[in-house]
Amino acid sequence: TCLLWHLTKPLEIVDEPEQIQNDNTKKGDAIRQSPLDATIVGMYALPAILVFVFLTVVPKAFVNYFLVGFTVGAGVLFARCGFTSFLQHVLLCELCLGLGAYL
Repeated sequence: TCLLWHLTKPLEIVDEPEQIQNDNTKKGDAIRQSPLDATIVGMYALPAILVFVFLTVVPKAFVNYFLVGFTVGAGVLFARCGFTSFLQHVLLCELCLGLGAYL
């Protein structure tokens, strides 16, 4: 869902004065670049793939260390960028890792 929010951000409804101002500045931009590119897909796929690998390959005795690592990584992301959709995606992956390890 976080990737969907990132992709649909350009489609958000903007207030009328802001929209008029943006339309005047964007008239020269006929070609719009897609918000979905390889770096975005890779960035969102990496935490999910890591969680899958941690749950299927790594012995259960070491999963706690990866949970701590994900938590520290999420804290660093929060300190650098604030609460973004990517940070929310990382936290959801961490939740899936915790639930998969303990249930």
